[in-house]
Amino acid sequence: MSLVVLPGCLTQPPPFVRVDGGSDAGAVFAIVDVNVRTQTGQGRTFANVPRRAAFRVSFSAPALNAEAAVFLMRGEGDELLLQDLGESPLRAESAERVVPCQLSVDGSAVELRPRQPLVPGVALVLVVAKWLRSVDGVPLNGGVVSYPVRVSTSPEDGAVLTDTWPASGSSNVPLRLPFAALRFDGQVTNIEHGIALRTESGADLAAFSHVSSCEQLGYRGGFCVVLAISDALPTNTRLSLAINESLLDGTGAAFDAEETLFTTATAEVDAPLTFTIPSCALDEQASELGCLLTDDTQVVLRARASAPVRAWLSLGSFEDHQISPRGELELRLLPLPPGAGLVAQLRTVDLGGNVAMFDVPFATTEALAALAITEVRADPLGPEPQQEYVELYNYGEAALDIAGFSLSDRPDAEGDVFEASFRIAARTRALVVTDDFDPTAPDDVAVPAGVPLIRIGTSLGSGGITNRGEPLYLRDASMHRLSAAPALAVAHPGACIVRHTTSMRDGSLASFEEGPCSPGAMN
Repeated sequence: MSLVVLPGCLTQPPPFVRVDGGSDAGAVFAIVDVNVRTQTGQGRTFANVPRRAAFRVSFSAPALNAEAAVFLMRGEGDELLLQDLGESPLRAESAERVVPCQLSVDGSAVELRPRQPLVPGVALVLVVAKWLRSVDGVPLNGGVVSYPVRVSTSPEDGAVLTDTWPASGSSNVPLRLPFAALRFDGQVTNIEHGIALRTESGADLAAFSHVSSCEQLGYRGGFCVVLAISDALPTNTRLSLAINESLLDGTGAAFDAEETLFTTATAEVDAPLTFTIPSCALDEQASELGCLLTDDTQVVLRARASAPVRAWLSLGSFEDHQISPRGELELRLLPLPPGAGLVAQLRTVDLGGNVAMFDVPFATTEALAALAITEVRADPLGPEPQQEYVELYNYGEAALDIAGFSLSDRPDAEGDVFEASFRIAARTRALVVTDDFDPTAPDDVAVPAGVPLIRIGTSLGSGGITNRGEPLYLRDASMHRLSAAPALAVAHPGACIVRHTTSMRDGSLASFEEGPCSPGAMN
């Protein structure tokens, strides 16, 4: 466990100071122990905190108004925060970082229990402010104290409910519903007593619960519980998938009670699943099922079904699957060979358990330019849109001339076309910037002098890239999509969204994350 204090403060002050003759010169109010444990009492390190945790700080004497001086806060214990904790009250920026907790006092010990499960992998900090006093008015010896915390990412260290089937708010649910399902992001136990299917009046319906494979259901990972239903459901009735305090996570901590509500149909409905074609992008092709995006490595099917659907797209050993409560699907198969005519199969299952199969013919393109969007700065610290940029990386082994290529922030528009000849060397990055972009501007990370700049006008996209993020599309001169970036906002101005996969064609949310800007260099 790491302990951080302001300069000049003691790290572990003794509970008492003694003077000549050994008599007590007066009590020193100090921290004597700090620990974290699971809610069932198992001790943990501060680097491996469960999602439902209890933090306990013991003092040498009872504390006064500990709720106003002992906090669990989001983020690192940076110098500005520690300075702020040296004098009451907290600045608004620091107060916003406080994690809501239930605080209890047991003699000279203070315990904090977060009111909501903590997020896996996040950094937190347990702090004690300098202004804390004992009930006798003695100030805290040692000043501000800060304990860095890291939440465990193990699925055995906590879980929350992430999805249900039927989903919350669903209507016209078939009376012959074969099963209901709940997806958690970690392990749960005691499902027989902790999960029930019941009416709005509280009457339980017959359903057999068991653990099931999330992938077989159509989810992408997780821990899934299925409630098999043998009897027909009541008509036009609001039902709930209910969780109670008997449900436990992997550490033995109890869930809070919660309900997912849905409404059954007024009569037996057995309408077949149908598809409508969504608005296709410039580089997509309309098919009977939806829009197909193909390149030299993959095919992406975007489809819109008439009802909630579980879907699998497969081709030989390649498969992708998805559960869509709204019927909106995006399924991807890769890696595929270039220049090939292929036929994939789409299998769909609706709420009533009806299965349908469809052929999906398509052809991959010949080899395309190995160019990708790797970094986007949409919210610079400097002026906007002048200091925004989009970083491109040539993954190939030869220089690439991008004349005729385009960058757009709309799926249905060509966007900014690179009119002039511009060569990006092999394994090299270049920045797409505005005419007024200043690579040496003092507010943001400086651009190394040797990084090429591709200047394309007064702004990137339609008047600049919004701070909340917007999708970007990189296309070649034949309107083939080479790469994309998602609409992903950064939490901190001056940060970037950064590609963290080597799949250069993938523009999904899963392929990017927030990170420090590193223009022209690997992040």
